[in-house]
Order: sequence, then C-alpha cells, then structure tokens
Amino acid sequence: MPPVPALWLRPATVLLVCFFSCFVHLGAPEVNLMEARNFTAAREMVGGGSWLIPTMNGALRVAKPPLPTWAVATVELLTGPTQNPGILRLPAALMTTLLVFFFWGLVRELFREAPGEAEAPGRTAWLATLVLASSLLVVTVGREGHWDIFANSLLVGALWALARGWFAAGPGWGWFALSGLLLGGSMLSKGPVTLYAMLLPFLASFGVPRLFPAR
Repeated sequence: MPPVPALWLRPATVLLVCFFSCFVHLGAPEVNLMEARNFTAAREMVGGGSWLIPTMNGALRVAKPPLPTWAVATVELLTGPTQNPGILRLPAALMTTLLVFFFWGLVRELFREAPGEAEAPGRTAWLATLVLASSLLVVTVGREGHWDIFANSLLVGALWALARGWFAAGPGWGWFALSGLLLGGSMLSKGPVTLYAMLLPFLASFGVPRLFPAR
C-alpha cells in the first residue's frame, strides 16, 4: 500500500495537470466545423427541438450518435443559451478528465503484478497517467467539443471495468455490468468505431490469454 500522503497527492497532481491541459483558456481556440455542428444541434434541442432525434438547421441530424449533443444541450439548460465556446466545451473537458482517471484505473489493474509494484505500489500507473494527461493529443482533442473524446473516454472506462471484473476475487458481475453500460455510452457517442479500434485489440491481447491460459 502506498504511503498515506500518496493517497491524496497523486490524485491531486493528476487533477492539477488535467486542469491546465483541459480547462485553462478553453474558449481560446476557434470553433471548428465538427464543433459547430454539435453546438448547433444542441442549441436546437434546447430551443424546443427533439432530444431523441437531433436536428441541425431544421434538418434531421442522424449522421452522428446523440450523446455528446445531449451533454452540450444539458450545459445550455443549466447556464442558459450561450455562444461562449469555453462553456460549450465543458462537457468535452470533463470527459477528457474522466478519460485520464479511467486510464489510471486500467493501468493499475494491468500492472498490479508487474516488477517494482511491491516496492512502489501504483507508481507506474500514476506516472503513465501524468504522461497521458500532458500529452499533445489530449491537450488538443480533449478541448474540442465533438464526438471522439466521449467515445474514447467511455470505452477506456469499459476496459477498466472489464479488467476489474477479471481480477475481482468474487464473480465480478457488477464490474462486467458497468463495463457494458460504459460500452453502450461509447456507442451512443461515436457508433461502433471504438469497438473495432480499442475493444477487440484489448480482448485479443489481454482477454484471450486469461480465458485460455497456456497449458
């Protein structure tokens, strides 16, 4: 078990890095095309449009799943109609922070028996999380209010819950159920793309060896 200060110091450090990576000057970059489509659909939802079937400029918007648009529309319900991109990007920034913590939990599960964990429990996962939180891709994509960060964050959460279920001392059905819910949220954000890009490679590299260990 890590020393007591590490129990709060490590999460505080990760949160601080996420704050500077995801929230500082959140409204500074110009709104790109994909963001504009998402924000417009969310604005029409709040203005009396359908929450089940989004529209954009009055036309049906079924090319993308609705979860990220629901998130932006919820922010507009709480703050009132706004053109401030910093406010409209808050769901993406929060989802990026959630991605970082999901990743932290996943790495802790995968490296729980790695060399060096006995001497410094959780240090590998913590350092890997700091690298992710400060990486260029997270700083850029994580500050854009469209679909990718929602799908990736929830899929990483599904992998974390799946790993927790595999490593659980008991049956672990609750973790598997949580993994399924997060997987469904990922599909509501981007469709089945992340299943092919992340879930199947994870199952092939981690799940299959655990289900069918070498004899």
